[in-house]
Amino acid sequence: MNDTTTHDATVSDAARSLRSLDQHGPALHHVASALTADAGLAAKLVVRAVLACRHDDVDPGLRELSSLVVLGWLGRPSQLPTDTVPLPSLLQDVHALPDDQRALLALCRFGAHTYRDAARVLTLSADGAAVLLCTALRTLQAPEVVPLTA
Repeated sequence: MNDTTTHDATVSDAARSLRSLDQHGPALHHVASALTADAGLAAKLVVRAVLACRHDDVDPGLRELSSLVVLGWLGRPSQLPTDTVPLPSLLQDVHALPDDQRALLALCRFGAHTYRDAARVLTLSADGAAVLLCTALRTLQAPEVVPLTA
């Protein structure tokens, strides 16, 4: 392969990555933001997922890319510096969930996965994923309003 062919292939790969980022970037950012309060880390997770995905001539799709975001987050070094920003209380509650529940919620809510698809990505049984997801949703459920007595 000569230098011109290599350059053309690199430009083509970059163009495909940019198209994927344009198409799926906002949804991927939602996935990453559900996982971490660190805005810089969330952006890195999205970019790494887009760059790591082999595009060939096919759009990898939100499901594949969101899987890469979650797997990148799960494989992160445990002592990453964090640059946290103030978060809405619901997002704070999401970040307080255990990692496995947070990853499932991110994939199912923002990453276009069914709970069975998410279970496969995270190497869990479908039943185990369903239980974890229900536990996460119950944890996030707003407390019931208790009527005031006169």
